[in-house]
Order: sequence, then C-alpha cells, then structure tokens
Amino acid sequence: MKRLLMLLALAAGLAVAPSAFSACITGDVLFNHPELRTRSVAFQDYEVRLYDDSQCEAEPETPKAGFEIWKAGKRVASGTGYSYAIGYALQEDQPPDSVKLKPGDDLTGDGIPDLLISEWSGGAHCCYTFHLFQLGTEFRKIQSLPLLDADESAFVRRPGIKGLVLASSDYTAFAYFPKDFADSPAGRVFLSYQQGRFRLDTTLMRANAPSPGEIGKCAALFKKSRDWKTAQPMGMWYYATDLIYTGHEDDALRFLKESWSGSAAERDKYLGEYQRRLRKSVYYPELSLLQSVGSSATDQKIDWTKQCFEYLHG
Repeated sequence: MKRLLMLLALAAGLAVAPSAFSACITGDVLFNHPELRTRSVAFQDYEVRLYDDSQCEAEPETPKAGFEIWKAGKRVASGTGYSYAIGYALQEDQPPDSVKLKPGDDLTGDGIPDLLISEWSGGAHCCYTFHLFQLGTEFRKIQSLPLLDADESAFVRRPGIKGLVLASSDYTAFAYFPKDFADSPAGRVFLSYQQGRFRLDTTLMRANAPSPGEIGKCAALFKKSRDWKTAQPMGMWYYATDLIYTGHEDDALRFLKESWSGSAAERDKYLGEYQRRLRKSVYYPELSLLQSVGSSATDQKIDWTKQCFEYLHG
C-alpha cells in the first residue's frame, strides 16, 4: 500500500504544480469531459472507460475519478471515486502466482467473460475495493469486495477449483492491534465463487495442525523474547492469527497463554480484546465454521516450526 501511495503522489506532483488548480471536476460531471478520459478498453460489444481529474488538488475519497461500462452503445454501469484501474491497481504488488487479468477473462469458472475494476480511496493506508462484473450476453454486476489495506490481493489458481480464487488478507479484525497499524496481524483468506458470489472457502483455508510439542517449543521461545522488555513480540500475534485462519483457534489461544511473559491481568486484557476483535471480522461466520472442519488430504501443508522462527526473528 505504501508503494501505491508513493507512486500516485509522485504522478500527481510531476503533472503540474498544485497551485495551478483551485477546483476539481468531480462526480458524474467527469463523464461530460472527454479530455479527462485516461483509458478506454473494448471487449466484444463492451467498452470500459476510465476518467480521472488527476491534476486537481483533491483530498482522499474525493470523487475525482470514475468508470463507465458501455454495452452496444448503452451505458450499463458507472461509478465515481478517488482512483480506478482496470485489473489490478499496481501489477508489482501482486504475488508471483497471481493471474494477470484482462477484460473478458473468466473469473468465476462459469464460462462467462468477466471484468475486474479496482478502486482505491486514497488516504494514509486505505482503502482498496474490487468491483466484479460479468460481460456476457446479459450484463451483471457480480459484487464489490471491500479489501481495506490488502492491496496485494490477487486472483490465483488452485487445484480442484473451476474458477479463480481470490487470495487476500483480513484487515477487518485486528487493525491497530495490539498497538500501531504497521504491526497489525492480518489473517490470510481465500475466496472462491460459490452460489453467485465470491465467499470464504474453508476447504482452501484449512491447514495441518502443529503438534503439541511444536506449540510448546514455540511458546517457550516467545516467552523468553527480548521484546518483552519494552513491549510485546509482534510475531506472537502473527503466529496465533495464522493458527486461527487455518482452523486451529484452540491451539492459538493456548499458544498465546503459554507465550505470555507479562502479568496475568495484562494477558487477560489483551487476549480478551483479541477474541472480541476476531468476532468482528467480516469473515467470522465462516471462520467459526472453519474451526469445526475436519482435516483432509487437501489441507495446506505448513511447517509450523519454520513459521515460528520466521516470526520470532522477523
């Protein structure tokens, strides 16, 4: 997300001095100014147009940009916001296995062409949204997925899944916990196309559990961490969050209790807040179900000892 902020700020600064503009063209008025059209892409009888008054002085969340989707000469969808892109906002933010998308690629696996439009709201570190549309014989909006700070979100392929899978991170639970945003743990999530929408897929989330011995050894290492002298070892929360988001909440809570090196009162305070925040996740109903899903041969294979050392020294 920091790279996205920097590049957009540089682009705006290089274009023209901010003092040269006293007002912005915003909202639906953008579509009346063809000179503000920054991109136009055609697919079959569809055309996708992007607009951006990027040279104006604009606060975050100002609707100085917009998109239109036209089908056979008729506008079928539009929206205004701070910044839009066709596909991913920045290709270099995506993981190595991300599928590089273009208009018409089939995201859902139902054989109908689709479209991804990314939106960024501007601001210090927020927010990112994926807007998904079907470009078939009949036009349809599939859904809008608010991803908050997860600008690394990308569609990937997974064995046994007909369509693409959205790999992202959950920032709805632990933002600014246990202290500043930079240290917030964010659980890894996978969404597949189910019943007409992309939903969290517990079969892709589930992973093998660490052995009791692995948990105990990792907890002992974190309990002795030098970070306790000034604060808390942040890797402790990352390890626990990984356990929860792979179906092992009981193990996560046991690990946190065994890792704690502060007072019992502080431990109970932070663990209580951690659990309260977990229940506020937009994915909590599915995460709760994930905890009761049994293991299978398709589970992710995680080396929990390696994970422990990476977080301990990260």
